[in-house]
Amino acid sequence: MIYPLKKRYIFIVILAAVMLLVSIGLLSYRTIYKSRQHAKSISHAHQVIEITKTFLENINAAETGNRGFIITNDSTYLSTYIGAANRNDSLNQLLLLLTLNTHQHNRIKQLQLLSIERFNRLALVQSTADKKGYEAARKLINQGIGIKLMIQIRNLSNEIIAHENEQLKASENAAEHTAKTTYFTIVAGTIFSISLIVGVFYLLMKQVSRTRRSEQRMRELKNAEETLSEQFVHQNMQLQEFAYIISHNLKAPANNLTELIRMYKDNRGAYDRNVLFGKIEKEADYLSQILKQMLEVLRIKQNVNKKRENILFEDILNKIKNILNQQIT
Repeated sequence: MIYPLKKRYIFIVILAAVMLLVSIGLLSYRTIYKSRQHAKSISHAHQVIEITKTFLENINAAETGNRGFIITNDSTYLSTYIGAANRNDSLNQLLLLLTLNTHQHNRIKQLQLLSIERFNRLALVQSTADKKGYEAARKLINQGIGIKLMIQIRNLSNEIIAHENEQLKASENAAEHTAKTTYFTIVAGTIFSISLIVGVFYLLMKQVSRTRRSEQRMRELKNAEETLSEQFVHQNMQLQEFAYIISHNLKAPANNLTELIRMYKDNRGAYDRNVLFGKIEKEADYLSQILKQMLEVLRIKQNVNKKRENILFEDILNKIKNILNQQIT
């Protein structure tokens, strides 16, 4: 029951690691998407700021050229004014860029009206200088209407730039925060995922090691069982062999001894009884030798490392002859 539970835990850990990796992938995709949005916002803000600055440069150049022509009667200043007036399409670009920003869009429209009024005022000064002379043009300039329009234009342009700078800073901060959060999440998630995978690998290796040890113990038990079985079979064969030896080797001496004792009891003669008693002693000695030999055989079988001794065949042959002689007589 333990192994299925561990197997279930391992599956849960692997599933958690996979889900974490998938989450990191989704987070990375979301971060990339947000980073692109922040990049677009940053690029948009930079574009609005640059176009607004270009607009201010153009209108300042137009005003400078107009005044230079009025003051110096130099036509090169007039060309500067005319060129600046012709390049004044920046506000139309800003209207397209700020369509979704109502507040900024309204500022651009207001700035567009002010710039039209300012260019009309410059054109009026220019035409007055052509028709009525420079003194009349200077009087128009000295009225201060153009200066007031330029102040309004600069203030409104600065508000637009300031607002875009705020948006730019906010986008940059958001992009930096997103990058830091994503970096931390990816690093932490990766470390955690690697830890889970290492943990799963450790559990698997531990389980494999336990399985191998269990298999090794099973093999050892099986080998021990086979060894015990062989020992039991061998001992059983030894018992059978010992029983056969007992029944074969002790049968004749026991029968002889029984018969001699019967004859000893039946015979009343002193000489015959002495002869029979001597034979009884020999049979008893022979029986004792057989028992000693059987005990020696058992000791030898129990101790296979016992030192071997040389025996004389002639001695064994004489013992057999004596036994047979007793049985014959």
